[in-house]
Amino acid sequence: MASSSTRQRLIQSALTLFTSGGISAATTRQIAEAAEVNEVTLFRQFGNKQGLILAVIEESESFQGLGSIVHRVPASGDVVQLLRDYASATLEVCDRSSELLRSFLGEPDAAIAIRRALADRLSVANQQIAQYFLRTAPSVDITIFNSALLGYVMAELTLESHDLWRDRADFLDRLIQVCFSESASLKGLSDRPLSSLVEDLPDHWVHQILDRSRKSGVQESALAYVLLASGLAPEEISGLNRQQYISDRDQSYLQVKLASKFRPIPLNQWILGKRYGSYTNNPLTKWLKQRKDDQNALFALDGQPISSEQISQMWQSWCEGVLRADGELPTVLQAQQTWCVEMLMRGITAENLSILTGWTILQIQPYIDRSSIKLALAQAMQLDQKSN
Repeated sequence: MASSSTRQRLIQSALTLFTSGGISAATTRQIAEAAEVNEVTLFRQFGNKQGLILAVIEESESFQGLGSIVHRVPASGDVVQLLRDYASATLEVCDRSSELLRSFLGEPDAAIAIRRALADRLSVANQQIAQYFLRTAPSVDITIFNSALLGYVMAELTLESHDLWRDRADFLDRLIQVCFSESASLKGLSDRPLSSLVEDLPDHWVHQILDRSRKSGVQESALAYVLLASGLAPEEISGLNRQQYISDRDQSYLQVKLASKFRPIPLNQWILGKRYGSYTNNPLTKWLKQRKDDQNALFALDGQPISSEQISQMWQSWCEGVLRADGELPTVLQAQQTWCVEMLMRGITAENLSILTGWTILQIQPYIDRSSIKLALAQAMQLDQKSN
């Protein structure tokens, strides 16, 4: 019999025994007998029991198919029903493998390497599921949703009793309610398209925009600086107040509220190779130092907090005569795209950029692709230069 077939029989036998009685209870001899091979063959294929457990996680169809759970759920135009059906299908799979999950959570044979392999498999599954929901329900943060489901499973498997929720239906009702209350608070941001087409601005355009804004006044100079040094969108900037700006000799950043949490956004001293002041002396600090009004908003016009529409209008005035290939003026969204690409080219990881922006890795992927192209082009041009 072919070795691959023997290997798959051993993996399936191990999975069956692990699921029915747990990892520790299943011996290598029992697994070999169930697969109708001798124990020596098992050791030859996997080295030891831990190697077999790793193979179960990495190669078995049950674990490889975790990401396809969502495709078993009936398509629905109702996002709430889609989430409920997906969660129910996921929890049903966990119910069928409760002994196996208990083993991974608490038994000594579930060593660190095994738990890491399980975490990697869950991460891959989460990415596959996230891709599906990004198309069908882009306002839902499915990674957070999945994390809550995992927490539910762990609580049900490890706690003998609790009063966290009445039953499964009660838990799902609460989770979906929280999910959509968060989505509502993020509506202004989630409605803003994160285009798969990234059009970052050329260096000389950016410096020209910053120079024109400086000539238009201290506040406009500060606005352009924040747009291009922080990557914030106009609707995020319009909601800032003075207390959200932190500046001393060691740092300069904005505390931006995203849903119920604050995230720190650095204000870069360097923008595309040119330095625009220091942490304590830059266009924004100059604007704040010269202000005479008592308006708490970071930017204000006629005694009122500046609106995102007014910021966009200022942007258009700074870009007058600067035309893209399609004959249109650069959009204010391109300031944000330029910042993201520059941060990636300067070495920030996708995970850290996700933390700063509040976007998922999937939403950041177009920026990763664009920065890779720019880096490759820069390297190719450098290689083409004549050596000294």
